Amino acid sequence: MKKQNAKTALPTVRAEPFIDYSVRDSFLKLCTIQETALAQEPKPDFTAALKSEELKGKLCGLYPNKKKDSSDDEADSYPIIAVQFVEKEE
Repeated sequence: MKKQNAKTALPTVRAEPFIDYSVRDSFLKLCTIQETALAQEPKPDFTAALKSEELKGKLCGLYPNKKKDSSDDEADSYPIIAVQFVEKEE
C-alpha cells in the first residue's frame, strides 16, 4: 500500500450537524416577526411587516421566483393582476 503525504492525502470528511427546520417553523417565525413589526410603538414598521408577508407568500409558493423572460414559455402562464383604484364617493 502506498503511503500518502500531505499533498496527496484526501481531506477529512466531517458529518454535518442535523438541522431540523421546517417550512412551518419558518412560516411561524415570519408571523412573529410581522406581528412584532406591526406592534412597534409609536410607529409600526410597515416595511418589515410587508417583507414578512412577501416572504410568507414565497414560502407557500404564491409568487414564482422566476422573472418573466421573453424566451420563457412558462412566463405566459403567470397570472397578471390588474388593480384599479376608485375614489370613494361621500
